[in-house]
Amino acid sequence: MKLVCLHGLGSTKHYFKELQQLLPNEDIEAYDLPGHGEEEELADFTMEELVAWLHHKVTEPVMLVGHSLGAIICLAYAQRFPKNAAHLVLLDGGYLQSADFGVSLEQEIEGARQFIAQMQFPTFEAAVEAEKEEALRWNDVLEEAVFQRFHHTDGHVQLKVSEKTAVAYTKISNQFKLPALTQSITLFIATQPIEAEQVRQKAMQRFMTTLPQTNCIRVDTGHDVLTENPFDIANQLGGYK
Repeated sequence: MKLVCLHGLGSTKHYFKELQQLLPNEDIEAYDLPGHGEEEELADFTMEELVAWLHHKVTEPVMLVGHSLGAIICLAYAQRFPKNAAHLVLLDGGYLQSADFGVSLEQEIEGARQFIAQMQFPTFEAAVEAEKEEALRWNDVLEEAVFQRFHHTDGHVQLKVSEKTAVAYTKISNQFKLPALTQSITLFIATQPIEAEQVRQKAMQRFMTTLPQTNCIRVDTGHDVLTENPFDIANQLGGYK
């Protein structure tokens, strides 16, 4: 079965490059979300428009794989077009809400704006070095991902996603309500940072109350589960044939 993959805010389809390399016999298609990578922005950023955008690309039953924001879009799509969403794989996404951390929508929007503003560098090399310092592992694929996420504009290097787009996605994510679904679901949940574990546990229990068919798998990583440990994710996905 084909895997259709959606990344998180500020990333690109290149986020799934290692997964594609680790599972060469699988049919894996990753897409840039609107306003990211090579994909144009939507005229109207709503969840309904995002679902419609994805439906133009999904024409048969597939396994939907989503990280963070991508996981939320996968859940919304599965509710609207259940026959095309045979199985959902959520990579540390779809179960946590900003309210779980006591963060208001206004605070979340300001955080998105600050995130975009902070992701500016004088050169691509500086962007690569900054990403390296934060990474737990590094290779050529992860380095190439930096060049896919950033572009040169106005004399500096910054994320391709604009502040306007980041704010729009933040609002969509904040307003998302977890739907009741019948599809099988695999939810990979990070263990780091440990300070957030109590919040994760409560969110996981809430998620399981609505979607009791979910198989929860803990992975010893931070939020970027696929960047930090693509091997365990690939091993699990390789079993869904």
